[in-house]
Amino acid sequence: MPPRNSTAAIHVHVTDFNDNAPKFTKNSYDAHVLENATDGDVICVVNATDADAGVNAEIVYNITSGNNGALKINKFTVS
Repeated sequence: MPPRNSTAAIHVHVTDFNDNAPKFTKNSYDAHVLENATDGDVICVVNATDADAGVNAEIVYNITSGNNGALKINKFTVS
């Protein structure tokens, strides 16, 4: 039987609370999840910077809906 795959689109909404919005290093990211992926496998790494200073430059990543616990995210770093 030939391999099958499916596709899911994930939309990212950026909320900025001050004058400089975060800038991502790429306009879009593609990720592929293997069928035998295990808990803790890294699926995709995104990176953004913010031109603000101090705490206003802090970027927090989170999943706000539609996840049902299937994906986990490191909310402060990409490492």
